[in-house]
Amino acid sequence: MPRFVGRGGHARPRARRLWPAGRPLALVAVCTALLVVLAGLLSVSPAAASQPEATPVLTLAESLELALEHSPRLGIAQSRARQALAQVDQAESLLKPRVDVFGTISEQTTSDLLAGLGVKDPNLASHLLATHGDSVTSGAVGMSYTQLIWPLGESRIQLEQARLAPEVARAQEALERAQLLRDVENAYLSVLEAQATLEWARLLERNAQEALRVVQDRVELGVATELDRLAAEAGALQARQARQAAEDGLELAWEALYQIMGVPRPEQLPALEPLDQLPADALLAGLDPEALKAQARAGRPELVQARLGLEQSRLQLEQARIQKRPRLSLEASYTPEGAENSLSLSLDDRALLQATLTRVESEVELIDPSSGQPLPPSPESWKVGLQVTWNLLDGGASAAAVREAEEAVTQAELTVRQLEAAITLELAQHQTGLTQALLTLAAAERSVTEAAGRLAQVEQQAHEGAATKLQVWEAEAALAQARLKQVQALAELARARTRLAIAAGYDAEQLQALITARAPGGM
Repeated sequence: MPRFVGRGGHARPRARRLWPAGRPLALVAVCTALLVVLAGLLSVSPAAASQPEATPVLTLAESLELALEHSPRLGIAQSRARQALAQVDQAESLLKPRVDVFGTISEQTTSDLLAGLGVKDPNLASHLLATHGDSVTSGAVGMSYTQLIWPLGESRIQLEQARLAPEVARAQEALERAQLLRDVENAYLSVLEAQATLEWARLLERNAQEALRVVQDRVELGVATELDRLAAEAGALQARQARQAAEDGLELAWEALYQIMGVPRPEQLPALEPLDQLPADALLAGLDPEALKAQARAGRPELVQARLGLEQSRLQLEQARIQKRPRLSLEASYTPEGAENSLSLSLDDRALLQATLTRVESEVELIDPSSGQPLPPSPESWKVGLQVTWNLLDGGASAAAVREAEEAVTQAELTVRQLEAAITLELAQHQTGLTQALLTLAAAERSVTEAAGRLAQVEQQAHEGAATKLQVWEAEAALAQARLKQVQALAELARARTRLAIAAGYDAEQLQALITARAPGGM
């Protein structure tokens, strides 16, 4: 290497010219411009700089709230409950006063009008007939006030049946609410399972592609056959198909979740909470079976509906038996002098007892020619009538209706007993399912620990040169598979817990609190 002795006697290397002559000024100008641009970029505040938008998180508690607010299924049940309340209001309107106003105009023969007014003098009657003609046009306006005193017979039964309808609707709404919460949790867990499945499928596809590359290299070296290459290609194809199926499954899981919640699916899908071990107090393990059965018999909506159905069947039986009894009808009316006010009373032992007060203002006025004064008002009148009707022969229709109603009562009673027995069996099955889910989760967690240890061992071997990259990737895929099974076990444990809670008759608030107990932000 050329060397020269400079000032001071020290040897220095020969300087190399990196830029041609005349270029330093241009270089300085370029560097200055770059520094100015860099300074401008650095002067931009962090708030003004475009930052990637954070992915929103959808918690399980939020999913449940959205479903309770927007689900069409729950909306239908709530609408039916409001409809039943409207039916009760309609039925109970019979118990409230009724006021009607009316107006009439009629053409009446003069002789009938005179007879109604009590005109007995033939000369006066003849004169009035000659004066007013054969007929008289009359008009009247009035108002009637009707008050139901007491519902009887079929009216009472129909009123009681209408009052049962809201209770049936509320029981159905409670059932729909519990099932909705269960379905939302199931859909939420399905998305988490689908995400873990897709992660594992992607690792398998990566490993299959790497295995195919290794086999192709070995074929080129002559240490592998064409059959080995075809088998590797088939494995890569199957892995790619599995990954595509996992992507489709995740897409369907997202769609199902948003459809169950009843809200439109956003363009940017949110992140979900990871599955964690359920709290011990939210596992429903170690509970008293007798207490669970008692709670289920008191709170299960299906059993409440069955009992209300039994009550309705008994009312229908009573209504059918009424048809076989004699029918008693009573009518009474009283009209004071002047015919402006009248009172009528009607009673039907199959319908109701009600009173009606009517006031009528008439425009008809007849003048007595002898005195020049209006004729006296109509005299006081009253009427009382009693009617008894007893069907002696109807072809057996009423007897058949009674037998049909009796069988309906028997079926309703057996339905209640059958549900009580089925609830006990259902509790036992779901308790067993919860126990199996706990055991499966314990095995899955051991598998995750073993797979993580195996991956660490292979990575150490690869660092020492004793393992290949493919072996490391296979260990990673095995760990992903173990974690998938752990996710599935956690999801099944949550589902088993929810099934047991529904079987035990937990109401919607208790069930919602129990489901969200597994989520970090749920309680």
